Amino acid sequence: MQVGVRFKASRSLSDFQKKVEVFFNRVKDQTYSAARQNTPKDTGFARSQWKQSKTTNRFEVSNKTPYIGALERGHSKQAKRGITKPTVRKVAGYMNNTRRITR
Repeated sequence: MQVGVRFKASRSLSDFQKKVEVFFNRVKDQTYSAARQNTPKDTGFARSQWKQSKTTNRFEVSNKTPYIGALERGHSKQAKRGITKPTVRKVAGYMNNTRRITR
């Protein structure tokens, strides 16, 4: 007696790739949004200068404001902890929550 199991690898792989792409884009968007929210707002210039770029397997969220380094080091009463650490914490929390939901 022979038992066969059909497995459509191309469809399953395609579905998986789509899910990874959706997750990747959500993490990118969450990072961008959190960085903007964690940027102190005086005139709004530094907050408006966040940019995001994406390649096939990575993304970058950057800000070329001349004084962004000072803001990152906590030279603002609005963001004493800087921008990056709170952003990473928020995105990591998002990723952990998403992982729990998708299991």
